[in-house]
Amino acid sequence: MNVVVKKKDTTALTESTMRVSSGPKIVGFGLANGSAVSLAPLATLKVELSGATRFRISQLSDFRDTVYRPVDTTKSTMEVPFQISGKDGEVTIYLEVSDANGLTASNSVDVLLDTAVPGVPAYTISSDAAQDGFTNTTSPKLWPAHCE
Repeated sequence: MNVVVKKKDTTALTESTMRVSSGPKIVGFGLANGSAVSLAPLATLKVELSGATRFRISQLSDFRDTVYRPVDTTKSTMEVPFQISGKDGEVTIYLEVSDANGLTASNSVDVLLDTAVPGVPAYTISSDAAQDGFTNTTSPKLWPAHCE
């Protein structure tokens, strides 16, 4: 209904209800394990929302590679699988939420993707009684293999 205000000719209002929304809130957002490091490209994100009806997650800040998904309103916290793309290193994951009125909120989290297996250095056992790398000595000398 359009309201027109003119001198001596104002539109009469009928009974109506006015709703005011404060918009959706992102209560919490990050890796489900509580860390800032993901050891695999498939990460589980923990998302805590209030007042949101839909959400979308992306590594692109404009979300052009994803669509909104419905919020599971039966849970206070959702665990959402997310495939991190790219090489090992720091990546930013973006979250945008929307409520039924179209109001939005957004947040992001920086995650270190570290899929490389740590190397274990090789050592050589050395003692007066050592034979072929074996010894019964309780305090043998250990030398990095590259120092032989």
